[in-house]
Amino acid sequence: MASKEEINRRKVISSYLTNPNKTYSAVAKELNMPRTTVSDIIKRYRETKTTERKSGTGKRERGNVTREKKIRSYYDRHPNASVGEIATKFQTVPSNICRIKKNIIF
Repeated sequence: MASKEEINRRKVISSYLTNPNKTYSAVAKELNMPRTTVSDIIKRYRETKTTERKSGTGKRERGNVTREKKIRSYYDRHPNASVGEIATKFQTVPSNICRIKKNIIF
């Protein structure tokens, strides 16, 4: 099932393709959308010939499960290791280490 955004993109493109001389403002009024959104959709369509989203868009995965397991086992073996030291060793940010440590303790 197509998302609401995908349906809106298709509406913009179909309106644009039926009358290519129609201005962005006219299409925007017709579909009750911001002119800049219509402009962006049409520009992307001209470049890529598709209304699909780019790969890699959307919410990112929260964490790497394998790396989290390695960090937990490292923390079990080295309980006095600093957050910065662990973060450097596993090439991640200290906030991730703090979150993992918090989950271990509780």
